[in-house]
Amino acid sequence: GYDLPRENESTEAEQWTVIAPVIRAESDRVHGSLFGIALGDGLKFEGSVIGQVVKGQEILESLTERVPCFGSRPSESNPCQTNDELPDALTIKDVAVQPA
Repeated sequence: GYDLPRENESTEAEQWTVIAPVIRAESDRVHGSLFGIALGDGLKFEGSVIGQVVKGQEILESLTERVPCFGSRPSESNPCQTNDELPDALTIKDVAVQPA
């Protein structure tokens, strides 16, 4: 992995905005090899907008939410999924992104 300079403060994202998230709280750096995609309008985020999904939105809309436990146990305050409960892994082959 690598990181990049943060380009803005917290902001709201429009649907299909591609975001490089902040490495850690109050950091001035964002992940260079990790990104998130806003699946709705008005979502707040900290990071830098790096693009917009322009093709393949129907693939993203069909994804099942994944909330892995990462070694912790599911509880009322931590509704994570154990390995047995997670949806099967998938590979996204056809999503196009244009630069922001």
